Amino acid sequence: MDYVYQGESILKKRLLSIDSASSDAEGVCGLSRERELVHDGAQQWQAGTEARIDPYTEDLVIVTRKDIPLSVIQHLNFVNPKKHDSLVTEFEYGKASGEIYYDIAERDNLEEDGYARLITLNWWYQALSQVMLNASLILLDLYSNFIFGFNLLSHHLALRVSLEVACFFPVLYVALEGMTIHQAYRHTLQEWKYKTSAQTGNCDLICSEHLSGVDRHHAFYAMVLFQFVGLDSLVRDIVVWLHPFKSVQPFCAFKSDGHRCYVIGWANEYMFRCDSATRQHVLMITQVGVRLTLLIFKTTVAIRSWDLTSLSLCVPSGLLVVLRMRTIWSTIRDRQQLWMWLNREWDRVRDRISSISGDPFKQESAQLEATQRVLTKQKSMHFPDSEWGSSFKGWRNMCIRFLRHVCLPIALLSVYIFVDLAWVHL
Repeated sequence: MDYVYQGESILKKRLLSIDSASSDAEGVCGLSRERELVHDGAQQWQAGTEARIDPYTEDLVIVTRKDIPLSVIQHLNFVNPKKHDSLVTEFEYGKASGEIYYDIAERDNLEEDGYARLITLNWWYQALSQVMLNASLILLDLYSNFIFGFNLLSHHLALRVSLEVACFFPVLYVALEGMTIHQAYRHTLQEWKYKTSAQTGNCDLICSEHLSGVDRHHAFYAMVLFQFVGLDSLVRDIVVWLHPFKSVQPFCAFKSDGHRCYVIGWANEYMFRCDSATRQHVLMITQVGVRLTLLIFKTTVAIRSWDLTSLSLCVPSGLLVVLRMRTIWSTIRDRQQLWMWLNREWDRVRDRISSISGDPFKQESAQLEATQRVLTKQKSMHFPDSEWGSSFKGWRNMCIRFLRHVCLPIALLSVYIFVDLAWVHL
């Protein structure tokens, strides 16, 4: 083991340098403003090390570490005073220097820096509450549409709506929501094949023939629900992300200042955000079309009848449309940056592999091939229909989907409303 320091409380000495190491340390870190390291799991355990570590220690204990510089873990803060003492959830770091940059917007050096997420219990509670609020908003929108349809059928005369129009809304609602659920089902089928395929090496889902059908289908339809509500992948697949057995992804599990934490690395923030919402923008565009179509219908009825109840039932749909449009816009921009970076890395790795040969470069060649597999995996996951070196087609595809799933239903509904108004006036 490289560094073994005596376990002293570091709460008062957090920003002080280490003056001395224990007698059995094989080296001195030589860094200032660092935590006292009790154990570095990146190295092999020494005999009896477990017995010497206090499970309630407030020193730094690294359980496992892969491709994360040691100085990053030793200098990492949980609170950022430059952002109103906010919780640190993400940061960039120099791959060679180990310097930490908490303001990722000020620095965008994709070649020399790495991007990492700090997983703490605080972050987990925040992320869990956010996805629950998002799911609650979607369920509230579904419930408001149900109540609106029931109210429309029951009081269509008071709302100055014909019976045909009152019956049309439930049919439209079921058809559009059915289309959205079917799309979520198809996306889940693709994800299920990927997560249960031995060829991809991702057999995290247990789908053995000995497993009961109830448990197997429970997991599948839970994934359909997660797709439908747009659940964040980092929250949904937290077991996979926090497992230390990884190919090339930087990772660290440690305890510091009494807090059990993880650091998970990505090549850049664009890759992280795309991995967190894998192809969810496709389903979101369909959902925006469905919500806008139903929203226009409900708003038209509410304005014609001046009914406050019908108008209040439009609020969840309007809020959901605004949030989904914002998410779609930011996701497309992240996908564009990720595609450009993937192409640059693919060319760099391919050129380097073709320029080296022989035993002296055997280790480097193995690392490059592993990197190439990761790049291929990223492409197949986020850009399955694109070819290496091609231009980004995300904006064009987004416009086509908007025309097909948003503009076309709204146009047909507008024609129906116009005909209905003309019929009423006649």
